Amino acid sequence: MAQWYTALQLQRIFEKMAGSGLWVAQSSGPVSYIGPAFAVYLRYSDLFPESKDVADQYWQLLQDLPVVNAIGVLAAINRILALDRSDRSVHEILHQQFVEPRIADLLRKNSPQPPAFAMLFHRLGNIVAMRDLLLYGENRNTTTDATVQQIGLLALCANEFVESDPTLTPVPTNLEIAAQVIRSWDIYNPRDLAYALARMHQILARILPGKDPSVTALRDRIGMNSLTVDGLALSEFVAIAFAMFAYGNAASTEGMSRVILEPAGFFREFSRAQPLLDRFLAGRALTVEQLTGKLADETPATHERFLADTAGKTALKVSLSVFRQQPLLRFGDGRVIILDLQFLTDLVTTGIYWLLFDALPRHQRETFRELWGRCFEFYVTGLLRQFYPSRAQILSADIEFADGQIDALLDFGADVFVLEVKSSLLTETAKRSGDPAVLAADIERKFIRNERGAPKAVPQLARAAQAVIRGDVRTAIRPLRVYPVLITDEPGCECLAFNAYLNEQFQQEAIDLTRVRPLTVMSVNECEELLPYSAANAFSWADLCESRFVNGQVSVWSVHQAIYDLRHGRNVEMARNRCLLDRFDAIYRDILRTYGVDQAVPHPIITPAGK
Repeated sequence: MAQWYTALQLQRIFEKMAGSGLWVAQSSGPVSYIGPAFAVYLRYSDLFPESKDVADQYWQLLQDLPVVNAIGVLAAINRILALDRSDRSVHEILHQQFVEPRIADLLRKNSPQPPAFAMLFHRLGNIVAMRDLLLYGENRNTTTDATVQQIGLLALCANEFVESDPTLTPVPTNLEIAAQVIRSWDIYNPRDLAYALARMHQILARILPGKDPSVTALRDRIGMNSLTVDGLALSEFVAIAFAMFAYGNAASTEGMSRVILEPAGFFREFSRAQPLLDRFLAGRALTVEQLTGKLADETPATHERFLADTAGKTALKVSLSVFRQQPLLRFGDGRVIILDLQFLTDLVTTGIYWLLFDALPRHQRETFRELWGRCFEFYVTGLLRQFYPSRAQILSADIEFADGQIDALLDFGADVFVLEVKSSLLTETAKRSGDPAVLAADIERKFIRNERGAPKAVPQLARAAQAVIRGDVRTAIRPLRVYPVLITDEPGCECLAFNAYLNEQFQQEAIDLTRVRPLTVMSVNECEELLPYSAANAFSWADLCESRFVNGQVSVWSVHQAIYDLRHGRNVEMARNRCLLDRFDAIYRDILRTYGVDQAVPHPIITPAGK
């Protein structure tokens, strides 16, 4: 996994990790480190600390640069960063191409200590620059090219206004670390596309239309009997988005041309798909004027607004959802540019939930949340059954006991795992604000207790663990250790210190519960990643959990990082979830049929995120 920070953010995070003993700096040699890739995006003020006019310089660049061409260059850079997001050599090449010598020299001089490295271009900074070009750029000449070094200077200035500096104490708490890191975690750590697409297809095409009484009742309350997005059937929407992703994702030396496509000839050999593409683009691709208007949100794009935006450094919070839902820009001549390749793929994975949610009337959205939660629970327990069939007598689901219910239980004899499956996506405000109090309040509502005080995942797991310890829930033998595990579809749960903070809340609920281990929080993606290793006996669920406990506390690292460490420590080859890959292969065949292709065509290679 990779993550981008300002220098101050990284300093505070490293202080926290040093205090936890999770990395060690050796005075006589390089840093000894195990963990994600860290990168520091440098800002204008980092290189020119005496300068007071960065906003003025940024404004002048926005006035001078040709808007359309500059956005095209930034989109091409975003494509490179989406494909090679943590490759230092890629950043070195970008610096050579777009940075004037004096700034390149300052970038080298201001590089942080390992394991971090410095860079200029990052996707969020480029999105900020695109936004500001659209809102405040005056040069709308479509035939003028931007000078390459102006693009580098624009990116350096834009970095200044991506987000406010963190308000961390000298020794940050787990909550403070999580509040800073979660702001961009899901953006810089994308979902495994094959897994995510297979998961969404299983939920939307199999579970949601199914005959389970609880699902049927909720579905009927909101009339969700057919799924369409932008007037397309779900399979059609996925097929067109996937085609565009495959085009942008293809290895190519064509540079910028791989972010620009010609809709009229894109499906020239597959006439059945052309009207589907037109419908898709009508909903997801905006003209320069349309995207500018949506970003402006009825507020004039004046110099005064620009100064307020740059002073507050909060404009991206509002604009981010616009780019995520409309990641395509339509030129006047009909061509379409992919502004951000990952945001395009998000449309057919995590984005589908929000597209369906936003299309519903407000009074039906809470019912949809409940419906989705039930479908998500069925998905996870169904996936577990693929690896632990009934004849193995390991998995039990929907276990009732006096104080509640256990969604799933894995009984390995001496070790028992109680699983709470929770579809609870945090709000954009909670994730992007950087405010620990705001994040804590949303975590409380989603994972601890709702507005009415009813217990949710964390106290439910404490009660379930207690029931297993007491013997109220039947197990093969009296367990020596009980592991509470929360599985959620919130990708932010993978970020540094999130699990550690939630375990602090769990310990308040599980006072005096002997034989109960600390709480483990994993995303559904991490659960899908773990299962093939446990099935092959490469390492067990207990091995994974215990590797993350340090002196009775939960590591700040994610489950994904623990899997990586175990795999490398034991010299285990990477294993893929064959169950999901088989589903993905079936989806790909359906996609080809949507295009009108009957013969077998190899699908683009999908590499796992953060391998």
